[in-house]
Amino acid sequence: MLGGGHARIWSAICAKYLRADGNWMAAMPQIFPLLKGEILKPFEKSVLLATADYALVKDFKRFAADLRSFAAEHPVEGVSHLTAWADHLDSCEAEMIGFHSTSVAENLWEDYDLSGDKHFFVFEDLK
Repeated sequence: MLGGGHARIWSAICAKYLRADGNWMAAMPQIFPLLKGEILKPFEKSVLLATADYALVKDFKRFAADLRSFAAEHPVEGVSHLTAWADHLDSCEAEMIGFHSTSVAENLWEDYDLSGDKHFFVFEDLK
């Protein structure tokens, strides 16, 4: 399993719930539908949803805790970007964050306009 960021998240979800041996590329169409059911733990849902296109996170404390829970539940040898992200969020003074290792190639943040319907907030969408 990869030790990095989004690929690690997708690989862990695939291996645990889809029995796809971590082959997230082949299982990608099945990954995000898991958010609608009850199979994922709450911290897995928020961490997975944060990897979606146009996802934004405002509640840094909660998301940092979820990243740490995910890393503990799905350990890997070597580097863990998830815990490093959580450490950064502990003192982050930004208004919100979004990630750019998503399924689209364009720069999702070049046109930073929240007035449209593209962007969404992770914890609000999980309600």
